[in-house]
Amino acid sequence: MTIGITGQASAFENDVAAYLQELPRLLGTSEGKFALIGHAHLEGIHDSQEQAMREGYTRFGLGGFLVQQIAQSDLDMAVHWHQSCQS
Repeated sequence: MTIGITGQASAFENDVAAYLQELPRLLGTSEGKFALIGHAHLEGIHDSQEQAMREGYTRFGLGGFLVQQIAQSDLDMAVHWHQSCQS
């Protein structure tokens, strides 16, 4: 399954798409940890949200980044959304 944003996507939308693209792999190794995504790339995995946020501000300042806890429920939601878009 490929998840992407077409047309004019915001930086946030691109970061979310990058997270969802990486999610199946991350679930096998890092479920429960926190992914740091910036500029539509996985920048790191951290044990706590605080660590991920600190690293995000260090790398990106106030320029924007995404910190998301790696969770199976995110994949379930993405699959459901993808299937409903195909109908």
